[in-house]
Amino acid sequence: MPVHSPARQCTDLAAAAAPAMIGRAIDQAIVALQEEEQRCQGVAQRRELADAWLELSKRRNEWAQRYPVLLRAAQAAQELPAPAKRTAAPSTEGFGALSLVDDDSVSLAIESARVLQLLAPRLEQPLAELDTLMSTALGLQTVQPERNPLRPEVFATSLRDLMQPAQRPQWPAIWSRHLAGPLATGIAALYRDALKILQDARLEAASYRVLPIASPAATAAPAAARPQAPPTSGDGGHTGANAAFTSGSGGAFAPAVPGPSAAADAHQAGSAQTPALGGPAWADLSNFALGDELFQQFLFAQKPPSTQALAPAYFAQVGAQVAALESQPLPAVPYDAQAVQRTRALPAVERPHRPVTSTSALDDKAWAQWAAPQQRELVRTRLKGEARHVGQVLGLEVVRKLVDQVGCDQRLLAPVREAVVALEPALGRLALVAPRFFAQENHAGRRLVERVAERSFRYNDEFSSEFQDFFTGVRSAFHALNEKGVESEAPFTSALGQLEQRWSAEDVLDDRGRQVAVDAVHFAEAREAEAGRIAWGLSQRADLDGVPAVVQDFLYGPWSLVMAHARLTDPTGAIDPGGWSSVITELLWSVKSEQTLREPGRLITTIPGMLEKLRGGIEVLGQQPGDHESFFATLEKSHSPVLQLRARQRRGKQPVLPERQLGEALLSTKRQQPKARAGDPWMTPVEKQAAGFDAEPASTPAALAQDAAAPVPIETGVAAAASATLDPAEMGRVIDSLHEGCWVDLCAHGRWRRASLTWVSSRASLFMFVSHGGRPHSMTRRSLERLVRDRLLRPVTTGAVVAKALDALSQQRGGDAAPVAPPRTQRASAGGERLRLEPSATLAA
Repeated sequence: MPVHSPARQCTDLAAAAAPAMIGRAIDQAIVALQEEEQRCQGVAQRRELADAWLELSKRRNEWAQRYPVLLRAAQAAQELPAPAKRTAAPSTEGFGALSLVDDDSVSLAIESARVLQLLAPRLEQPLAELDTLMSTALGLQTVQPERNPLRPEVFATSLRDLMQPAQRPQWPAIWSRHLAGPLATGIAALYRDALKILQDARLEAASYRVLPIASPAATAAPAAARPQAPPTSGDGGHTGANAAFTSGSGGAFAPAVPGPSAAADAHQAGSAQTPALGGPAWADLSNFALGDELFQQFLFAQKPPSTQALAPAYFAQVGAQVAALESQPLPAVPYDAQAVQRTRALPAVERPHRPVTSTSALDDKAWAQWAAPQQRELVRTRLKGEARHVGQVLGLEVVRKLVDQVGCDQRLLAPVREAVVALEPALGRLALVAPRFFAQENHAGRRLVERVAERSFRYNDEFSSEFQDFFTGVRSAFHALNEKGVESEAPFTSALGQLEQRWSAEDVLDDRGRQVAVDAVHFAEAREAEAGRIAWGLSQRADLDGVPAVVQDFLYGPWSLVMAHARLTDPTGAIDPGGWSSVITELLWSVKSEQTLREPGRLITTIPGMLEKLRGGIEVLGQQPGDHESFFATLEKSHSPVLQLRARQRRGKQPVLPERQLGEALLSTKRQQPKARAGDPWMTPVEKQAAGFDAEPASTPAALAQDAAAPVPIETGVAAAASATLDPAEMGRVIDSLHEGCWVDLCAHGRWRRASLTWVSSRASLFMFVSHGGRPHSMTRRSLERLVRDRLLRPVTTGAVVAKALDALSQQRGGDAAPVAPPRTQRASAGGERLRLEPSATLAA
């Protein structure tokens, strides 16, 4: 590249702008990471995000210096001659080459692809114009985007190299996700500046020229000869079995190298491809496997799906497939209901995964005619015959692929996956109406599948009565959709609305039970906080001097709770509801012997009412006087001098009672201070029952085997679970990963239940899970650790199902052949020749 050429000026501009550009991107990424950390509820996730942004801030200056260097290196690498480039580094342009390199190279290639996927959509518009001018500036005869030294791949590769090495393997993914947006903004600004340089150089933008190439129909010999069509050539041409697809209003779809049968079909259809029949090209989809590259464009491109018409050969082959299906059954493994029933004897969390695909036989009792893969395949093939353009065919194939992906999702119970497979006929009809509906998050078809899957995460046992209630509604809705004609998304909207209405009614019970439990715990926390304030106020009283320590502790503890309980439950807002504070003065005076001996009559008169008031307050907390034996024994000891005096006065009437012996610590009159509670808020027995503490799961096989309603004994599964205990480090990681709203499998009362973590105390010392029906399961951290250690509480992986399936499709590549890049535009002319539109610096007729 000449030193003073416009292209070199653009690369110099990029290197000069790189430090500030990456610096701004880092600053914005750190702010975004900090905001995400504050929103995140999981302890482990917050720690991971905090470590990520802290490390990013440490690397800021270093990255600002390295980034322009890496950009220069990446730009220089592309200027090497083709052989040198092949020698220098293995190509990462296609995933087919990844198997030829080591694991590190694969990881780097994947990381580059991830960064590029985040950058490219944001730069598509400004890049298109830059490619045309940059090709001219480089002296190229045709537009070659891969030669653009400022293409997004260069910035993505440099950013990937910049993030290496990373102390933790997950950091590059976190960084790139938050750096992509700000960096793309900076690159877009750079593109505008580069365009100005190229435009000021008065370069002529590259355009397109039309090159005629022979089509199979035009070059075919008589039918008896059936010759091969020559492979396409040029920048966009490829040799192989994969089909070449071109987007745009005139895009066609045809095999790059058709086999003999395809050539014959094309020859037979040649007479149909005439201006008399309308002129537009026929897309021949008859003799090839749809390539995954095509699906990437179809699913994720922002352009509308192709409306290119289909070739007669396509319909001929679909007709032949329908005839074959109607005459000969497909080989299929029958549904084994007995094998499924045998798994019922296993604990829900120990049952093996049951694979389900679009070719699987389903439970005929649940799905009737749709249980047979033959019937579903026949409907699928007939729908292909109803398609009228390329986008509809692709939509049908995407439905099949996504159904297979959901069927393999082990997070879902097997009946749920079978339900999605059984729904394929209705989804296929919807694909004819809206070919790309699965790529639209708000489309009713996608939302129906997503919501059913999301709702099913509440259940872990396909044989439980609660799951069967849920599944009955889903099965009825899916059957109805399969039987209906689909003209729009309205049937799916209606089906989802009916299911949501039913689920909302069921949620009322769950919400009520959950709210009662949460309210009980929140009230206990509020009462403890109020009791702490009351205890501090009591500790400032002057008449505490000379009061035994056990009496002071009683005031700071149980009696403060009594007063706090009264204040929080009193609707009138009285200063001393219940009069519980009025007894404190009498209590403190009664335990000072030197004062009571001066007024023995007053003490004798005070004791009965005071004791009645104290016992009444204890009962408010659901306790008995025996629960505070040391306190009442100290009262008796403190009152004994006056009582002994009274007894001596009445010696002739009753004997003197023996004096109870108490420890010196209890009788110490040293001033005490309220002790901050380090544990959990105190709760009454009724509150514990409401919060689910009475149902705290046991972790012994004997306790777990007491569920009389269980259809089979479960001791075997419990023993297996208990034998595979977790080490302390893994146990800590599991507990740190828990956050409010997450789902777990919890073994309680002899049964594995799916429960949601509803509440965690501020000290993370109390945890409340709620299972089906609003049943709470509260436990201390110690109990939680025991259950996690013994694997009697296991976190459940949830998340978006359709999005995961789409992501899996986006990562796939077709077959063993390397991906084939399509030409820009391809169409058939009326005269029998095919015209391929190629980039060029000039437009030739």
